[in-house]
Amino acid sequence: MKYYFLHFLFLLFVLLIPLSNIPALLFLHVVTCITLLIHWWMGSERCILTKLEGVWRGMPDEETMTYGLVAPIYKLDFDELISYKRLRNGLIYLITIILMTVSVYKLYVNRLKISMGISCIGNMRSMMELGECLRLFFV
Repeated sequence: MKYYFLHFLFLLFVLLIPLSNIPALLFLHVVTCITLLIHWWMGSERCILTKLEGVWRGMPDEETMTYGLVAPIYKLDFDELISYKRLRNGLIYLITIILMTVSVYKLYVNRLKISMGISCIGNMRSMMELGECLRLFFV
């Protein structure tokens, strides 16, 4: 059950962080989306979390959460499967890119706050001021 929870948390992160206005999380979201898109493109569209789940649980990918939930839906003939998979993957890529673009836009809008935080850290005289500087990145 805890492995399903990891997928669920990751999905929530990718979907909900663009709705926030916290620069540190938005930056992490952009990096995560770029990494995710590269991974999908390079990894024959297999999710790293599914692979990790298989390794942790000592089972092949076909017995993991993703395969167990999604495979029954895709029981189509081969021609339909190819075209449906392309459409589905295209939509997933598009949604991920749109959400990443929202995060980039919000980072751009908050660039003054981010530069103030970086400047604050650069001008810090003691570790006591660190909390005040970091607050600019998380509020």
